[in-house]
Amino acid sequence: MQRLMLLALLIALPAFTRFSADTSRERGEGDGPHRAGLVVRHGDGRVVTACVSFSEPTITGEELLTRSGLSLATAPFGLGAAVCALDGEGCQPPGQGCFCHCQNLGEKCTYWVYSHLGDSGRWQVATSGAGDYTVRDGAVDGWTWGGDVALPALTFADVCSAPATATVAPLPTTVTLLPGVTATPMSLAFTPSPSPSSDRGGASSPPWSAYVAFVLLGLMLVGGLSWLLGRQRGRGT
Repeated sequence: MQRLMLLALLIALPAFTRFSADTSRERGEGDGPHRAGLVVRHGDGRVVTACVSFSEPTITGEELLTRSGLSLATAPFGLGAAVCALDGEGCQPPGQGCFCHCQNLGEKCTYWVYSHLGDSGRWQVATSGAGDYTVRDGAVDGWTWGGDVALPALTFADVCSAPATATVAPLPTTVTLLPGVTATPMSLAFTPSPSPSSDRGGASSPPWSAYVAFVLLGLMLVGGLSWLLGRQRGRGT
Protein backbone atom coordinates (compact mmCIF):
# COMPACT_ATOMS: atom_id res chain seq x y z
CA MET A 1 0.00 0.00 0.00
CA GLN A 2 2.84 2.35 0.85
CA ARG A 3 4.44 1.75 -2.56
CA LEU A 4 1.15 2.42 -4.32
CA MET A 5 0.74 5.72 -2.45
CA LEU A 6 4.30 6.78 -3.34
CA LEU A 7 3.63 5.94 -6.99
CA ALA A 8 0.45 8.04 -6.94
CA LEU A 9 2.35 10.96 -5.46
CA LEU A 10 5.07 10.71 -8.12
CA ILE A 11 2.41 10.82 -10.84
CA ALA A 12 0.39 13.62 -9.29
CA LEU A 13 3.27 15.99 -8.50
CA PRO A 14 4.38 16.65 -12.13
CA ALA A 15 0.77 17.12 -13.20
CA PHE A 16 0.21 19.57 -10.33
CA THR A 17 3.31 21.56 -11.30
CA ARG A 18 2.41 21.56 -14.99
CA PHE A 19 -1.13 22.78 -14.28
CA SER A 20 0.18 25.67 -12.18
CA ALA A 21 2.56 26.71 -14.97
CA ASP A 22 -0.17 26.44 -17.63
CA THR A 23 -2.56 28.51 -15.53
CA SER A 24 0.01 31.28 -15.05
CA ARG A 25 0.81 31.26 -18.75
CA GLU A 26 -2.87 31.54 -19.74
CA ARG A 27 -3.26 34.51 -17.41
CA GLY A 28 -0.26 36.22 -18.96
CA GLU A 29 1.79 35.88 -15.75
CA GLY A 30 4.69 33.98 -17.31
CA ASP A 31 7.94 35.36 -18.61
CA GLY A 32 7.96 37.22 -21.91
CA PRO A 33 8.35 38.09 -24.56
CA HIS A 34 4.72 39.13 -24.95
CA ARG A 35 3.28 40.91 -27.96
CA ALA A 36 0.57 43.50 -28.56
CA GLY A 37 -0.61 45.12 -31.77
CA LEU A 38 -1.08 48.75 -32.71
CA VAL A 39 -3.20 50.05 -35.60
CA VAL A 40 -3.00 53.72 -36.65
CA ARG A 41 -5.30 55.20 -39.28
CA HIS A 42 -4.35 58.59 -40.71
CA GLY A 43 -6.72 61.22 -41.99
CA ASP A 44 -5.85 60.45 -45.62
CA GLY A 45 -6.74 56.77 -45.18
CA ARG A 46 -3.25 55.41 -44.68
CA VAL A 47 -3.07 52.60 -42.12
CA VAL A 48 0.11 51.82 -40.20
CA THR A 49 0.43 48.79 -37.92
CA ALA A 50 3.06 47.89 -35.37
CA CYS A 51 3.72 44.71 -33.41
CA VAL A 52 5.40 45.52 -30.10
CA SER A 53 7.19 42.89 -28.00
CA PHE A 54 7.61 43.40 -24.26
CA SER A 55 9.06 41.33 -21.44
CA GLU A 56 6.78 42.60 -18.65
CA PRO A 57 3.44 40.89 -17.92
CA THR A 58 1.63 44.11 -18.88
CA ILE A 59 2.34 47.60 -20.19
CA THR A 60 0.15 50.69 -20.57
CA GLY A 61 -1.38 51.94 -23.79
CA GLU A 62 0.98 54.90 -23.67
CA GLU A 63 3.99 52.60 -23.37
CA LEU A 64 2.70 50.65 -26.36
CA LEU A 65 2.76 53.87 -28.38
CA THR A 66 6.20 54.84 -27.12
CA ARG A 67 7.71 51.45 -27.98
CA SER A 68 6.08 51.25 -31.41
CA GLY A 69 8.77 53.39 -32.99
CA LEU A 70 6.22 55.88 -34.34
CA SER A 71 6.77 59.57 -33.61
CA LEU A 72 4.63 60.72 -30.70
CA ALA A 73 3.77 64.09 -29.14
CA THR A 74 1.75 64.30 -25.92
CA ALA A 75 0.64 67.00 -23.52
CA PRO A 76 -0.68 66.92 -19.93
CA PHE A 77 -4.43 66.40 -19.86
CA GLY A 78 -6.40 65.81 -16.70
CA LEU A 79 -4.52 63.28 -14.56
CA GLY A 80 -2.66 61.84 -17.54
CA ALA A 81 -1.53 62.84 -21.01
CA ALA A 82 -3.34 63.40 -24.30
CA VAL A 83 -1.96 62.27 -27.66
CA CYS A 84 -1.48 65.41 -29.73
CA ALA A 85 0.40 64.02 -32.74
CA LEU A 86 1.10 60.49 -33.86
CA ASP A 87 3.27 59.34 -36.75
CA GLY A 88 3.65 62.93 -37.92
CA GLU A 89 -0.04 63.86 -37.97
CA GLY A 90 -1.86 66.05 -35.49
CA CYS A 91 -1.02 69.08 -33.37
CA GLN A 92 2.58 69.78 -32.37
CA PRO A 93 3.04 71.30 -28.90
CA PRO A 94 4.32 73.63 -27.59
CA GLY A 95 3.86 75.66 -30.76
CA GLN A 96 0.28 74.38 -31.08
CA GLY A 97 -2.30 73.38 -28.54
CA CYS A 98 -2.88 69.64 -28.24
CA PHE A 99 -6.41 70.08 -29.64
CA CYS A 100 -5.55 72.72 -32.20
CA HIS A 101 -8.29 71.52 -34.56
CA CYS A 102 -11.02 71.96 -31.95
CA GLN A 103 -10.56 75.61 -30.98
CA ASN A 104 -12.73 77.51 -33.46
CA LEU A 105 -16.50 77.61 -33.23
CA GLY A 106 -18.14 75.96 -36.21
CA GLU A 107 -14.94 74.11 -37.09
CA LYS A 108 -14.97 70.34 -37.13
CA CYS A 109 -13.18 68.98 -34.06
CA THR A 110 -10.51 66.52 -35.15
CA TYR A 111 -8.20 64.71 -32.75
CA TRP A 112 -6.71 61.26 -32.15
CA VAL A 113 -9.43 58.82 -31.06
CA TYR A 114 -8.29 55.88 -28.92
CA SER A 115 -9.90 52.44 -29.29
CA HIS A 116 -9.40 48.80 -28.29
CA LEU A 117 -10.06 45.66 -30.31
CA GLY A 118 -12.59 43.63 -28.31
CA ASP A 119 -13.06 39.87 -28.12
CA SER A 120 -15.86 40.13 -30.68
CA GLY A 121 -13.44 41.56 -33.25
CA ARG A 122 -15.08 44.99 -33.12
CA TRP A 123 -13.34 48.24 -32.24
CA GLN A 124 -14.55 49.89 -29.04
CA VAL A 125 -13.78 53.52 -28.23
CA ALA A 126 -11.72 53.75 -25.05
CA THR A 127 -13.24 55.14 -21.87
CA SER A 128 -9.88 55.97 -20.29
CA GLY A 129 -6.59 57.46 -21.39
CA ALA A 130 -3.75 55.40 -22.81
CA GLY A 131 -1.70 55.91 -19.65
CA ASP A 132 -4.43 54.28 -17.54
CA TYR A 133 -5.18 51.32 -19.81
CA THR A 134 -3.51 47.95 -19.21
CA VAL A 135 -2.24 46.17 -22.32
CA ARG A 136 -1.64 42.44 -22.08
CA ASP A 137 -0.29 39.81 -24.42
CA GLY A 138 -2.50 39.48 -27.49
CA ALA A 139 -4.17 42.89 -27.17
CA VAL A 140 -4.60 45.32 -30.06
CA ASP A 141 -4.94 49.10 -29.61
CA GLY A 142 -6.11 51.47 -32.31
CA TRP A 143 -5.82 55.20 -33.02
CA THR A 144 -7.62 57.12 -35.74
CA TRP A 145 -7.28 60.78 -36.71
CA GLY A 146 -10.86 61.97 -36.41
CA GLY A 147 -13.85 59.83 -35.58
CA ASP A 148 -15.71 59.85 -38.89
CA VAL A 149 -13.99 56.79 -40.32
CA ALA A 150 -13.52 53.45 -38.59
CA LEU A 151 -10.34 51.55 -38.06
CA PRO A 152 -9.86 48.64 -40.48
CA ALA A 153 -11.06 45.18 -39.54
CA LEU A 154 -7.76 43.61 -38.50
CA THR A 155 -7.01 40.86 -36.00
CA PHE A 156 -4.04 40.32 -33.72
CA ALA A 157 -2.75 37.68 -36.16
CA ASP A 158 -2.91 40.25 -38.99
CA VAL A 159 -0.78 42.72 -37.05
CA CYS A 160 1.60 40.29 -35.31
CA SER A 161 2.09 37.58 -37.90
CA ALA A 162 5.77 36.90 -37.10
CA PRO A 163 6.66 35.00 -33.90
CA ALA A 164 8.14 36.97 -31.03
CA THR A 165 11.82 36.55 -30.25
CA ALA A 166 13.47 36.94 -26.86
CA THR A 167 15.92 39.83 -27.09
CA VAL A 168 17.44 42.32 -24.70
CA ALA A 169 15.39 45.50 -24.19
CA PRO A 170 14.48 47.59 -26.03
CA LEU A 171 12.54 44.77 -27.64
CA PRO A 172 11.95 44.81 -31.42
CA THR A 173 9.00 46.51 -33.04
CA THR A 174 7.67 45.72 -36.50
CA VAL A 175 5.99 48.60 -38.32
CA THR A 176 3.93 47.90 -41.43
CA LEU A 177 2.24 50.31 -43.82
CA LEU A 178 -0.99 49.03 -45.35
CA PRO A 179 -1.86 51.02 -48.49
CA GLY A 180 -5.33 51.27 -49.94
CA VAL A 181 -7.25 50.10 -46.89
CA THR A 182 -10.89 50.99 -47.20
CA ALA A 183 -12.75 52.36 -44.20
CA THR A 184 -16.38 52.71 -43.20
CA PRO A 185 -18.17 55.39 -41.15
CA MET A 186 -17.95 55.04 -37.40
CA SER A 187 -19.79 56.59 -34.52
CA LEU A 188 -17.89 57.87 -31.50
CA ALA A 189 -20.54 56.41 -29.19
CA PHE A 190 -19.01 53.89 -26.82
CA THR A 191 -20.34 50.36 -27.04
CA PRO A 192 -19.88 48.36 -23.83
CA SER A 193 -17.94 45.17 -24.13
CA PRO A 194 -20.11 42.05 -24.20
CA SER A 195 -17.92 40.54 -21.48
CA PRO A 196 -15.38 41.80 -18.96
CA SER A 197 -12.66 39.81 -20.68
CA SER A 198 -12.17 42.49 -23.34
CA ASP A 199 -10.44 44.73 -20.80
CA ARG A 200 -7.90 42.04 -20.08
CA GLY A 201 -6.23 42.40 -23.43
CA GLY A 202 -7.10 38.97 -24.75
CA ALA A 203 -6.24 36.98 -21.61
CA SER A 204 -8.41 33.89 -21.07
CA SER A 205 -9.22 31.89 -17.94
CA PRO A 206 -8.82 28.11 -17.61
CA PRO A 207 -12.08 26.06 -17.77
CA TRP A 208 -13.77 25.08 -14.53
CA SER A 209 -12.83 21.43 -15.06
CA ALA A 210 -9.16 22.41 -14.85
CA TYR A 211 -9.75 23.99 -11.45
CA VAL A 212 -11.49 20.79 -10.26
CA ALA A 213 -8.51 18.73 -11.37
CA PHE A 214 -6.20 21.20 -9.64
CA VAL A 215 -8.08 20.83 -6.33
CA LEU A 216 -8.16 17.02 -6.58
CA LEU A 217 -4.43 16.89 -7.22
CA GLY A 218 -3.80 19.12 -4.23
CA LEU A 219 -5.97 16.95 -1.98
CA MET A 220 -4.19 13.84 -3.21
CA LEU A 221 -0.81 15.32 -2.40
CA VAL A 222 -1.87 16.47 1.07
CA GLY A 223 -3.58 13.16 1.86
CA GLY A 224 -0.62 11.13 0.70
CA LEU A 225 1.86 13.12 2.74
CA SER A 226 -0.37 12.90 5.82
CA TRP A 227 -0.67 9.12 5.41
CA LEU A 228 3.09 8.69 5.07
CA LEU A 229 3.77 10.84 8.14
CA GLY A 230 1.24 8.81 10.12
CA ARG A 231 2.91 5.54 9.09
CA GLN A 232 6.31 6.83 10.13
CA ARG A 233 5.01 7.94 13.56
CA GLY A 234 3.36 4.56 14.03
CA ARG A 235 6.59 2.73 13.35
CA GLY A 236 8.47 5.03 15.71
CA THR A 237 6.19 4.13 18.61
